[in-house]
Amino acid sequence: MLKLGYGMILLACGALVGFAIFHLFRLLFVSAGIALFFKILITIGGIGVLLTIAGLIRERFKEERDVHRDE
Repeated sequence: MLKLGYGMILLACGALVGFAIFHLFRLLFVSAGIALFFKILITIGGIGVLLTIAGLIRERFKEERDVHRDE
């Protein structure tokens, strides 16, 4: 039951963050006051942050799995 609650919290938080990121990128690309160079740089930086977070989460799951395997 606890895992289900955690899953629902993570799902809701992920949806909210995704919604905010979607609107941020939409605003970024619709805005005429920002040069194309900066739009590309911000996009590349955002993708880099997301890949870093995904890699850290993946490593955490690997470590957790390895600890359970050794026991």
